[in-house]
Amino acid sequence: MSRWPAKSDDEETTPEERAAQRADRFSTYQGKRAADAEQARKSVSAIADGIPLGQPILVGHHSERHARRDAEKIENGLRRAVRLWETVGYWQQRAAGAIAHARIPDRLPQANGPAQAVLDLLGVAPGMALGVVANKDGLAEGDAVGDRRD
Repeated sequence: MSRWPAKSDDEETTPEERAAQRADRFSTYQGKRAADAEQARKSVSAIADGIPLGQPILVGHHSERHARRDAEKIENGLRRAVRLWETVGYWQQRAAGAIAHARIPDRLPQANGPAQAVLDLLGVAPGMALGVVANKDGLAEGDAVGDRRD
């Protein structure tokens, strides 16, 4: 049983449905960024595979310019792949957050209304919610916040 309000006439979806749609959308973003990161890694690997391991840049040689350009492409490609993998983690967290946010009402205690639910969550005593002021001896009878005269 959902504790969110039911669909109203002006809404086409419930909050749970919208949260599920958001989570799906964020998962799609995550998948796209993961594919982009893998593509960036593969392009870096293709460039690096053409260079023998440990091969220095031969200064003054006709291949120097090409070797420096390849080194720059490798570095930029690796930076891009790392940035995209971080973005994958971001969208994964957003999807999990959307689902967790939709489940918040399921964790709320039973209450007579939304205000009572908030008070129950905060652990506020009913008298305190009415503005009764507490003194060092305990609750003062009928001494409301708005009626205080010091």
